[in-house]
Amino acid sequence: MSIIKSKIWLTVLLMAASFPLMFGCARTENTASSALPSTNSRVDPVLATGLRLIADRALQPETIPDLSFLGLQSLVRLDKDLALTRTPEQDLQLAYQHHLIGRYNPAPPGDAERWADLVVTIARDAWKVSSTLKATNNEAFYQMFFESVLKGVDPHSHYFAAHQSTPGLALDHQGNAEIEIIIPPDQNLAGSLPEQLPLESQITEGILVATIHRFTDKTSVELSKLLGNAKVNPDFKGVILDLRGNPGGSLLQAVAVADLFMAEGPILSVIGRTTGTSRQFNAKAGEIGEAMPVVVVLDGGSASAAEIVAAALQDSRRGVVVGTNSYGKGTVQSRIRLPNDAILSITMANFASPSGTLLNGLGVIPNLCLNAGEAKRVTESGTIYPSDQEGRKRLRALCPASARGGIARDIEISRQLILDPGLFAQALGHTWLLAGGLEPLR
Repeated sequence: MSIIKSKIWLTVLLMAASFPLMFGCARTENTASSALPSTNSRVDPVLATGLRLIADRALQPETIPDLSFLGLQSLVRLDKDLALTRTPEQDLQLAYQHHLIGRYNPAPPGDAERWADLVVTIARDAWKVSSTLKATNNEAFYQMFFESVLKGVDPHSHYFAAHQSTPGLALDHQGNAEIEIIIPPDQNLAGSLPEQLPLESQITEGILVATIHRFTDKTSVELSKLLGNAKVNPDFKGVILDLRGNPGGSLLQAVAVADLFMAEGPILSVIGRTTGTSRQFNAKAGEIGEAMPVVVVLDGGSASAAEIVAAALQDSRRGVVVGTNSYGKGTVQSRIRLPNDAILSITMANFASPSGTLLNGLGVIPNLCLNAGEAKRVTESGTIYPSDQEGRKRLRALCPASARGGIARDIEISRQLILDPGLFAQALGHTWLLAGGLEPLR
């Protein structure tokens, strides 16, 4: 499959110098301090750009007024003597030690520039009375404002200051924004990023064990070469993809790796709220591994791109998944560079497996669970439907995500499946809890 160099995800950055630079103006009825004249107002491009992008791209619909109010709550968290409320008329009121500082008329709901100007005005007035805020510069304000906004929107969305920006991202320029076509690893996943090479391999008794530590822009090409070299061996029997502890990487590479083993059918659906954020990826015939038996090994540290591969091969019945439940990071973040060179990482879409199962929060449930306390078959494919989130949660609870990197039993079970086509076929489409070996499948 040729990787489609699609440019469908955005990313933005922020931050600047000191608080006085932020002073702008909006229409106010101020009881304690007068606003700067509107002729001196200068729209803050960082705030305006960030608010517009979050409102346009966030997975859940959010209004610019609500986002602005969420961000301004960061002032209250920093200084408990401040209070910010909304009146029944939707005016904003700022108070300090229970004394009204200002009442501010709302800007038009869809006008990001006017709302950015209003945010600046309220922040300026709070800065005048709060000694705590006077120790805060523009950079710190941007950080706390956008983190407050994003915390109220989605747990996987973040603001990264310019000095925190991740190097080496595959970004292209489009106007003032940058488009990202990879999913960076989530630093909050269980465990730390491995220091090994992205892809390692060994062949024993005709079985190729390919350990993918992270999906880079060369993973599918390198794996295809390994498969080609292994296939010429007359004793070649199949492939084990060890994705334990793999936190993700390139979405397009995950699709390409799954396509190496699939001749047809859907691989992944990316489901967003707005035009341009939804996409379907399908397999194309003619790849080298389409007839190879495949076992995928997961654990609680397998996330994002690793889950895409496992779910695609499992749902298409091309591969058996063993191990534990995966992490369950089934969202796409767009990274947008803001005018101050910070990055706004916004969740803009969900992943869905070929069966339509949303992966976020649930992950991939293995066919063979290897951390169970008892041995039994739990369910067959179709018993729990993709839309049955509660049923999947119950099933996930029977095989909780846990770290299993380096446990030899997982690879040994995978070898037995490949060496016994009957066992392999029996495992497809079922969920088993295994306390010991593969005896319950026999």
